[in-house]
Amino acid sequence: MSTSELKLDLIQSISTIEDTDLLNDVKKLLSLSSYEKVYVLNQRQQQSVNESIEQYKSGQCISDEDAENEFQKWLIEK
Repeated sequence: MSTSELKLDLIQSISTIEDTDLLNDVKKLLSLSSYEKVYVLNQRQQQSVNESIEQYKSGQCISDEDAENEFQKWLIEK
């Protein structure tokens, strides 16, 4: 399906919607995708990110699987 065909299909689908809440949700979704917002970190947040990167680079991390296992073990102990 080409971009033009997809746009026409969406227009036709949206034009049949009577639910105001759904239309508002679609409008919000479309407005979110129409611009890119850059999140700017404050100094403390940037320092935390930098520390995390350094910990990762130096091997001070565990795999997702190991983290999940530790979490499950912790839950059983509680």
